[in-house]
Amino acid sequence: MQAFWIKFVDHNSGCVEADTAEEASQLAYEITGAKVKSCDVLPYPAEPRLNKHKYKSGPIPSLCYDPENCKGRTFCPKPRACSE
Repeated sequence: MQAFWIKFVDHNSGCVEADTAEEASQLAYEITGAKVKSCDVLPYPAEPRLNKHKYKSGPIPSLCYDPENCKGRTFCPKPRACSE
């Protein structure tokens, strides 16, 4: 399961958890009814979250605080956590 940052034509951006970018785009459309403009991978989930995947150990917290700058990456580019 991967986090994706979804940008819409006429809706606020948000995070979707899915297996693939295509699945994330489809889920985002189903949830909002808005046309998807772009779908980029994120290193971690971010707020606002449009869905939350249910893991056996519980949900993964929204650790990505800067999705606009981190989108397209599979790892966090910052040397320190944004929460520090």
